[in-house]
Amino acid sequence: MLRSLKRLGAVVVVLVIGAGAIAMPATAKIIHDFEAESTPYILTGTSTTNHEFRFGKSGAVMTCASSSLYGTFSSSPMQSFTVQPMYKTCTLSGLAATVDTPCTFNMTGETDAFEHGKVHIECEGENEIRITISGCTVEIPGQSPNQGAHYTSTGTGSKRDLDVSVTVNEAVYTTVGPFCGIIGGLGNDLSILGSYTVEAFQDKENAEGSQIGLSMKATIF
Repeated sequence: MLRSLKRLGAVVVVLVIGAGAIAMPATAKIIHDFEAESTPYILTGTSTTNHEFRFGKSGAVMTCASSSLYGTFSSSPMQSFTVQPMYKTCTLSGLAATVDTPCTFNMTGETDAFEHGKVHIECEGENEIRITISGCTVEIPGQSPNQGAHYTSTGTGSKRDLDVSVTVNEAVYTTVGPFCGIIGGLGNDLSILGSYTVEAFQDKENAEGSQIGLSMKATIF
């Protein structure tokens, strides 16, 4: 793999030979451009693993068997994309849970040397993500937690897509209700974990048309 590295006006190359590679400095910045073959288009993310909301101190975990992402777009290429998450079939410490997600995830293509990009949780007005079990509600406001997403290109031609691994750490939340002892967290120790296959489709008046290629180009600064 060959990538161009621009730093202080100089051009350097990163070569991967066999199993070895020239190490990048921890301060390196990588910009990913996400490009669909045509516009307008729809992005859909389909879960490839169970998704987890982990509350660090207590060890309480909410597991969702199904998750998806959805967004419509009119420009390409772009260095971030904003999608609506949805979670279904969730349980928190053995109790049935529902997840209300009026907020969106802004998945950024600017990543660190380990290729982790920020996932910004964006909420309009007083909206927030709400996890509800009997007697307790967890409220997750808009924020920019630590770490975020890792992107990998897969497939060829019109079947090109992205594998997106989400690893959000130290997210802030509050609990409301008489039976929130089951959560028992610190209010800033929530992790959100899961993986998606993100595909692009022609936007036929807000309906999915044929699949189109979704590619990613990385430039290292």
